[in-house]
Amino acid sequence: MRPLDGYPDSWGAQRASVVPHAGPASYTQVTAGTPPAVATGGDTLQAVSAGLKWIDFIGVGVTDSGNYRVEGIPKGRSGGATGQQTVNYTLRWIAARTASLGGQSQVVGTEAISATDLSAEVVRLLVIGPK
Repeated sequence: MRPLDGYPDSWGAQRASVVPHAGPASYTQVTAGTPPAVATGGDTLQAVSAGLKWIDFIGVGVTDSGNYRVEGIPKGRSGGATGQQTVNYTLRWIAARTASLGGQSQVVGTEAISATDLSAEVVRLLVIGPK
């Protein structure tokens, strides 16, 4: 999906973009990394999909359906550098209700089950990066 009309926009030395993001057809649960290694799995958001070169931060929220909330985890730069701008973020999808969703039985407050079809779920993300 592309950024909403009027985005990206600038705030001082930063650019901001609001982009709707659809989940993957087959979700993979996130595996936490041991620092300096970053988390793996999840759903990837690329800076270019928000019209940016780098990502400083993403603001995440709840899907349009209300079925999931999304968390953002920076992937870090290649070479394992963390705490820096990155070109990708890992998105972790958390069930907002207990129900059969995306072909899997979800439990409120837990990460979406592996192989869940999230392709019909859309979340709006605020993506901030440098000009």
